[in-house]
Amino acid sequence: MIKKNNKRKSIFLKSFIIFLLFFFLPNQILLAQEEPPSPSDYESELIEGTPILEKGDILEIVFNIIQYLLSFLGVIAVCMIIYSGYLWMTAGGNEEKVGKAKKTLTYALVGLLVILFAYTITAFVISRLHGLASFQPK
Repeated sequence: MIKKNNKRKSIFLKSFIIFLLFFFLPNQILLAQEEPPSPSDYESELIEGTPILEKGDILEIVFNIIQYLLSFLGVIAVCMIIYSGYLWMTAGGNEEKVGKAKKTLTYALVGLLVILFAYTITAFVISRLHGLASFQPK
């Protein structure tokens, strides 16, 4: 049974690595086909394309920082949901492992809901502080 689990983990890990290679490697190859930008173009693009460095009021900057943090936490929550699904699928009928997978899934879903509510509340508060009812974050 232990060898079977190690074999499954090994197959999963290899499959995941292959997926990442096929997902990211073609992008790098395609990006290599472009002509590199001149340094002055790159510097102005970097400053203009970065929301944190854009010209704007402090509320937009704070909202953008919070938005990035909540987006990162959302990605972690989705990864935990996928992980709990993997645990459930590989439980093999073992009630203890199924219980752990259910608990992980429940906590991940609750975390995702908290993140969504935090984003909504933040957008509402920032829009009210900004004084515009139609404030649309980038």
